[in-house]
Amino acid sequence: MFYVNVANKPGFPRPKAPIYALAGKRGPTLVEGTWGAETHEAVKPTPADYVMRRTCSMDGSHGTGLYAILGALRREQLVITGISTTLAVEGIVRASLNRGFEMFVVEDCCAGVPQEWHDWSIRNTLPLLSTITSASEVDAALRGAG
Repeated sequence: MFYVNVANKPGFPRPKAPIYALAGKRGPTLVEGTWGAETHEAVKPTPADYVMRRTCSMDGSHGTGLYAILGALRREQLVITGISTTLAVEGIVRASLNRGFEMFVVEDCCAGVPQEWHDWSIRNTLPLLSTITSASEVDAALRGAG
């Protein structure tokens, strides 16, 4: 299991994109070392999991070393969950597909704001790039494989 958590650093350089300017107006969020940047207790990583931090990208593949580890583990398929569907999830799906991975998106383990954007992505964009699935289907597949 891989976790790629946002860990913002106040004053850290950001790409020149409007989303970063908008986020900056709200004040610091998801700051490294604070509760906001930690994984929720209900889905907390175990010692066997890989936990990575991203500080300056839209998706969890950029600057985290994710692909080097996946390559060493000889993984070919990725099951993606996350927030935000239209930015982080779509971003990592596109980047991973470009690197030859077969992609699965767990729809009921993704979220986006507004909800309409999430729904649109799940119905229109992501099915072109990945298999859309559910948590119960992933659980059943993992139990059947084990």
